[in-house]
Amino acid sequence: LSCTMFRHFFNWIIIRIIIIAQFDNHIQAISSWSSGMDTYMSESWAVLSRMPQPSCVDIPRNFTLCHGIDYARMRLPNLVDHETLDEAVQQAAPWISLLRLNCHPDTQRFLCSLFAPVCLERAIYPCRSLCEAVKSGCEKRMQMYGFPWPEMLNCNKFPITNDMCIQPHENYQVNKSCTSCNQVGTYENILDHFCRSDLVLKVKLKSVSSNHIVVQKARSIKPRETEANLRQNDVELKLQLTENNENCPCSSAKAHRNKRYLAMAYHGRNGVLVLNLLLPWRKEKKALKMFRKLDCKTLGTQIRERARRERRKKLRAKAKAAAARLGLKMQNPRIITITCPFLSVRDLKQFDDDKQ
Repeated sequence: LSCTMFRHFFNWIIIRIIIIAQFDNHIQAISSWSSGMDTYMSESWAVLSRMPQPSCVDIPRNFTLCHGIDYARMRLPNLVDHETLDEAVQQAAPWISLLRLNCHPDTQRFLCSLFAPVCLERAIYPCRSLCEAVKSGCEKRMQMYGFPWPEMLNCNKFPITNDMCIQPHENYQVNKSCTSCNQVGTYENILDHFCRSDLVLKVKLKSVSSNHIVVQKARSIKPRETEANLRQNDVELKLQLTENNENCPCSSAKAHRNKRYLAMAYHGRNGVLVLNLLLPWRKEKKALKMFRKLDCKTLGTQIRERARRERRKKLRAKAKAAAARLGLKMQNPRIITITCPFLSVRDLKQFDDDKQ
């Protein structure tokens, strides 16, 4: 009996030891898990703290694409992942040429909703309908000059039209076919129409009606087979305002003996001449000086090069202004001589940022 009791007591001791050992292992596991979670959470919070937090800034004057739009402050980071204002301004610059093509009235509204989103508590994306409207008006014009519609503007990425996205302008009710008298005189738009027109004329207006204009004293600017006939001062041409001869308000056109216009037209159905663009003649326009030497096959390249030259010119002006602030003398846009005796690290960093 004593042996049996001793054996039971010994087994009981062994079981207690095993239970205590297992409990201790559980405690260590829980402690290790807790320590791991603390490390994970601290690392996660560190990552989150390094992520750029949304902020609002004024849209500066050098943000040419969006300065002067309906609102004055924008949100950063923007909706195309630009974290700084300088980055947004730089990346938006190539899109200025598309805006100046005047291919759709909501082009600026759409692009600026991405590059300079309005300053609100949460980001507001453009509606898919806005994207599709701008794409339908501009994609073919872009493709003509070697610019495909970019994946970053894929309309399927944007929400279906609702009250929580930016919609197209509701008050844009102008007939799409009635655009000849509502063109803008930008360099890009004039050259684009030049390349898409059969006739480019310097004219006087004899009469203006609801569906056509009659021009006289037309002088051809674009070499054509009919140029010899158009040199005659008594020639008159009837130009329809729309392809379908619809009524089209042309309030900007005034028949005046001393006023001349730049008129562009193409041959429509049945050989009818259809007005493509009508603007007051201004001989100082840079686009007009390009007509004689313009190669329409490389127009896209020329527009890109002009945009680059404009950006370089602005950067040089900005560098000169920065140099003046810091006491630097710019003998050449690319050569800077330091004339001040001392520059702080902050000043040098600011100057380096300005050069960028």
